[in-house]
Amino acid sequence: MLQGTRRFFVLLSLLAVAGPAASAPAAPPPDGEEGPYRVETLADGIHLFRPADPAGGLSNSLVVEREDGLLVVDAQPTPEAARKLLERIALRFARPIRFLVLTHPHADAAGGASAFPPSTLVVASGGYRDAVADDSYDFGAEARVRTDSGAKFDAPPRAAPTLVSWTPLRLEDRRHGIDVLPVAKLPAHSAGDLVVWIPDARVLAVGDLVWSSPNAYTGSGNVSNWIVALNAMLELKPARVVPLRGPAADAQPARLLREGFAWIRGQVEQAFVDAVPSGRIADHVLESPQSAKFLDLDASPSWVRGMIESVIAETIEYRRKRGID
Repeated sequence: MLQGTRRFFVLLSLLAVAGPAASAPAAPPPDGEEGPYRVETLADGIHLFRPADPAGGLSNSLVVEREDGLLVVDAQPTPEAARKLLERIALRFARPIRFLVLTHPHADAAGGASAFPPSTLVVASGGYRDAVADDSYDFGAEARVRTDSGAKFDAPPRAAPTLVSWTPLRLEDRRHGIDVLPVAKLPAHSAGDLVVWIPDARVLAVGDLVWSSPNAYTGSGNVSNWIVALNAMLELKPARVVPLRGPAADAQPARLLREGFAWIRGQVEQAFVDAVPSGRIADHVLESPQSAKFLDLDASPSWVRGMIESVIAETIEYRRKRGID
């Protein structure tokens, strides 16, 4: 549906932020459970704080030790959850948090940003800035549908970023340089996605652009753009991919999600060719004997039907614009 296969990311350095020289930091405590989090060291100085209880309403945050201080990727869903994270970070590292990078403008990734110290430089994409500045934008939509039936989720305060870019930027550092790579000016999972690439360790933090299985919440995203973004991420050849939820893994979950989306798109396009009524297409795709090969049909909660319905809506719009009956 997209014209061509233009890449969403350009690996170049547009901004250099160098910190002062510092002595080697003391080794952090060993990995393990720390309060509501389980800490896993992915590489030297790169630590994943994962929820100890996956059903406890927390999400992943990545902490990177740099000479200029700490860089944190994603801020937890609420200020209360962010304060719990900050307490654990302070106990583990005797270094200030210099950067907070937000992967996308959904509360489950950015809802806790307002709890970070005022001295923290908040980095986000131009799409993030525009989304959170729009009073009509539903910041808490995804977090709300993830709550238990009948539970209420009040969207937390929206933190405006202090460093914004539509294009790649480099946060230089002698220990861990960071490439912040926004997903162009088109929505993929959200209206303002970006990924964080740590090239020396080949670690890629992706927010909700990658899920642990082909069962992704599409909401107001765009699957066609999402596929292109996944292709660009895979071109980086990451050793570890850090999603917003679930364990860090190799690039296989990204490949599987791309293949799942591509399979759905092919099935939907064929259904239109075969004149399957649009209201029947989702069921038609799910009834395919191949659906279990490309999609996680056993996941709970399941977003698979939503994935298919998003592709159907995009296909209808594509055909409408081109006058295809």
